Amino acid sequence: MRCFLRIWLGVALAMTLLGCRAPAPVAAPQAPGPDAIARDHDDRDRATALSRPTRCLLSGDIAADYVRRRDVEHASLPQVFDPLVIAMDDATLSPETKAQLSDAMRLALAVYAHPTWTAADAYAYGLQECERTTP
Repeated sequence: MRCFLRIWLGVALAMTLLGCRAPAPVAAPQAPGPDAIARDHDDRDRATALSRPTRCLLSGDIAADYVRRRDVEHASLPQVFDPLVIAMDDATLSPETKAQLSDAMRLALAVYAHPTWTAADAYAYGLQECERTTP
């Protein structure tokens, strides 16, 4: 059991250091269209821009919660990580939900790879990573 835990933590640390996200595909240039289509795209862009700070705050909260679970509830990495892996295997999830689960997995790995982090450290890391990776 002890060897399994070391292997698991080694893999988790490697995934944290290497990252587990493929580069985003480059979008094709947009063809000119009617003004209504352009306005619709602008509205969607504004809605995405407004939700980005909210998503980043949520990432910080999730990272801080992992610290609480690690330090207060004494939850091990497999206890936190395994439910995320099981949820990721659901074929009915949307790509957006899978991306959010992937982000949560990376946050969990980072928190457990740095046992000296406080909730404030993890919150700052969650914000920083979200702002760095979210368009």
